[in-house]
Amino acid sequence: MKKIFNYWFLALIALFIVLLLMHVVFISLEITLIDINIPFISYSHSYFGVFFSFILIIVLLILKRKHDLNTKRMIEMIQYRNQIRLRDTNLSNQLAQNDTYLWEIDQTGKITYMSAMVENILGYEPEMLIGEDIWNLHPEDGRHDLKETVLKTIEEGTTMIGLENEVQTKAGQSLWVMTGVLPIYDAHGNITGQQGWDTDVTEQKNLEKAIIQNEQRLREMFDGMEEAFALHKMVYDEKGEIVNYRLVDVNPSYENYTGINLEQVRGKMITDIFNVEQPPFFDKYKEVSQTQKPVFFTRYFAPLKKYFRVSIFAPRPGYTASVFMDISEQKQLRESIENLSYKDKLTGLYNRRYYEEHVPFLASGENLPLSLVICDMNALKLANDAFGHQLGDEVIQSAAKIIKKHVNKNGLAARIGGDEFALLLPNTDFKAGLEILSSMKADTLEKSFGRIELSMSFGLATLKDEHDTFESVYKRAEDKMYRYKLSEGPKIRSRIFVNIVEYLFENIESEADHAKNTESYALRLGKHMGLSKRLLETLKYASRWHDIGKVAIDSKLLKKKGKLNEVEWLQVKRHAEIGYRILSSLNDKAYLADIVLDHHENVDGTGYPRQCKSDEIHPLAKIIRVVEAYDAMVRGLYKQPLTKQQAIDELTAGKNTLFDGDLVDTFIEII
Repeated sequence: MKKIFNYWFLALIALFIVLLLMHVVFISLEITLIDINIPFISYSHSYFGVFFSFILIIVLLILKRKHDLNTKRMIEMIQYRNQIRLRDTNLSNQLAQNDTYLWEIDQTGKITYMSAMVENILGYEPEMLIGEDIWNLHPEDGRHDLKETVLKTIEEGTTMIGLENEVQTKAGQSLWVMTGVLPIYDAHGNITGQQGWDTDVTEQKNLEKAIIQNEQRLREMFDGMEEAFALHKMVYDEKGEIVNYRLVDVNPSYENYTGINLEQVRGKMITDIFNVEQPPFFDKYKEVSQTQKPVFFTRYFAPLKKYFRVSIFAPRPGYTASVFMDISEQKQLRESIENLSYKDKLTGLYNRRYYEEHVPFLASGENLPLSLVICDMNALKLANDAFGHQLGDEVIQSAAKIIKKHVNKNGLAARIGGDEFALLLPNTDFKAGLEILSSMKADTLEKSFGRIELSMSFGLATLKDEHDTFESVYKRAEDKMYRYKLSEGPKIRSRIFVNIVEYLFENIESEADHAKNTESYALRLGKHMGLSKRLLETLKYASRWHDIGKVAIDSKLLKKKGKLNEVEWLQVKRHAEIGYRILSSLNDKAYLADIVLDHHENVDGTGYPRQCKSDEIHPLAKIIRVVEAYDAMVRGLYKQPLTKQQAIDELTAGKNTLFDGDLVDTFIEII
């Protein structure tokens, strides 16, 4: 390049001299180009030629100057490049502290230099490696490809940094190194080999591998989660306020639950995905994003008909993640357990255990005044005895519905006994509590079950401040309830008893006549025996209601003609005991209970329900046993009717076994 510039420069100088001489000749001879028949050359043209050649000389001088500077720089670079030898710098000592060794190879790939650190890393003494092919330090299965790569990079003078590859120690252990490569030049800039360094990155590589494996395992766990997972990116307005969030990633469970295909909605606004104006749980996501604190809550998702426990957290600023766990089964199980532990199975109200555990919380300052209503059902036992527990349960359930209807916010209604309820009314003074109590009374008056009316006794007291105690309030409410019960209870029970008698006589054929005849025969026999007026009165009512227990027996059995099977007979025999319980629950008729209980006992101990013998049987019950048997036989209550004489013969046959013999003789004498 330099020679070319020199040739052009000399040619232009010669041309300039020729043109200058011609110009001088033209001027001195004053010869025009026209006179010598050269039409295209003129005096002015000679000036132009001289000027043009002068300009070319100037341009060429500038280019030559620039070329000389570039040439000088290139020579300096080549000289500097040729001087770079890593082993001649202090880099070797610096890299040695970082588990790095230096090496050099010639154009064939043979090692010409190896730093001392190689012994610490690979276990080889440096001298052992001189003359060895560089690729022999690498695993055998990759040496061929590595050889081609090394020779190619030497030929092209390639510079590389950060190349990861695997090497082997003297003991055969594999290590990972990070390699850097630089070409080696001679004084003329020709490539004579390659130099570089290997840094042991095995620990980092293993860590990266572990991280990748962990990420893979996490992804597998993520994809295999039964819980639904979603990652969101928060969306901000120009003021920096969170206004929405985008869906970034979800797992298969989320797609299964929602029917959303991630690839179709990835990056979209959540409002666009679900076609809503307000993002679902927006307040929760906003709170988590702003505070970086997780929140947990439970929601029922109507479209899926499932309960989910939702956990929202912030994996990093600007993002939120949510985990949806299906807890429908757990919730149902927990509710079942809670129902068993804290709920009354019959009414659905809380039980006494729950009530006692929560009283301290409701009787605190923020809930005062706290009004307490104690409710006790009137004549429930009488209703149960007369019409069975099924009807009694219906009455209890009806009462519970009325009580539950009047529970205010944060209040509590509980069944604290078989027929006793408690209603706790926070932030309710006595006047407001009295209004609620009156409303409950009105509701009970409207409920009845056939001939059984719903009746409850109430007591109200209010805990006004913390100077009082809940125990004293409960005592006051309970006292009021019992006073009410003492005054109203007997009236209720009497009305129910009248209804029972009417039901018995109206629905069981011939029972009214049988009761009337039994009463008549019993009084005739009693008077004949000289019983006192008091005993006669007792005998009158006992004989009239001796079969009151039949009100709880299936009327089909009582009307059945012919012999009852064993099960049916067991059912019918229960009427004596039921009658006893009915009369025992009535204060003014309890004295009749024992007589009714014994009216089917036999003097030989073969009767029912107690199988007691002669002296153990109530005397008036013995009378009823004789006369009611006679009436049943002649009226044909259970079999074909007998004649008077046939009935007398039956009584005579049962003397001193079924019946008291003296009473039979006296009764036969009377009739």
